[in-house]
Amino acid sequence: MVAHVVGEVDVSMVGHLRDEPAEVAAAGALNMVLDGAGITYLGAVGISALLAERDSASARSGSFCSASIAPAVTRPLVALGLLRLLGEYDDLGSALAELICHRAAP
Repeated sequence: MVAHVVGEVDVSMVGHLRDEPAEVAAAGALNMVLDGAGITYLGAVGISALLAERDSASARSGSFCSASIAPAVTRPLVALGLLRLLGEYDDLGSALAELICHRAAP
């Protein structure tokens, strides 16, 4: 699953960010890529939601990664040491290729 997120990821949007992946996971999707090219702000609740989705994907033997998040948005993640946990890729194609390789690995 690819989630294209646009705008500010804060209290007003975080419910959608949590609900949609949960619905798709319930339908059997194991992996999620967050396409963050359109994110303009990532608040604390947004960071918490991304980490929760990463944990959820791991619990269902899946993977979570992010792609194309603007440097201004990733600065807090870098400062907190969390960007590495979110599996950040420069572009969506690289993230999808990693998930395909991960799925194909024995």
